[in-house]
Amino acid sequence: MNPKFDKPPREVIAQFKHLTKALIDTSSIIYAHKAGFLNVLQANLGLFTTADVIAEAGTEAQNIELIHCDSESGSVDERLFYCALQNNLPLISEDKKILAKLKQTNLPYFNVLMMLNFLVYIEAIDQDQYSRYYALLKKIAWYSPKIWAHGKSVHRAIEESMEAT
Repeated sequence: MNPKFDKPPREVIAQFKHLTKALIDTSSIIYAHKAGFLNVLQANLGLFTTADVIAEAGTEAQNIELIHCDSESGSVDERLFYCALQNNLPLISEDKKILAKLKQTNLPYFNVLMMLNFLVYIEAIDQDQYSRYYALLKKIAWYSPKIWAHGKSVHRAIEESMEAT
């Protein structure tokens, strides 16, 4: 695990239990879109973002709900971070700096790999779909081997919890 960002699999799953909506950043929108599961994610999680992100992401973000935030200074990602704080919303991001800042708060944070696991957890996709989306994400995402390994450990924990029920 990367101690900077990784949460134990049980903690991730506990956060999944309460996850109904989240803010999402540009790179996360693009990753989920290119991996083919953005529409599935949108259908199962209330996704919100800022006008800046919609402008950056283009047509991929067209069905993501716009949220108003008071912050006008800083980068797009910094404004999204403050928007998450203002609205007490989890954030889906690929940005290490933003994730590091979120770790210092009580807000949940995830990357797209964790959102793929979330879709398995809520049974929105089956194992075959997971494998297809994972393979596509693996081709485009710039995750370190540690992040991929953490994603696999969360996936295993989800599978084990499903087998136990």
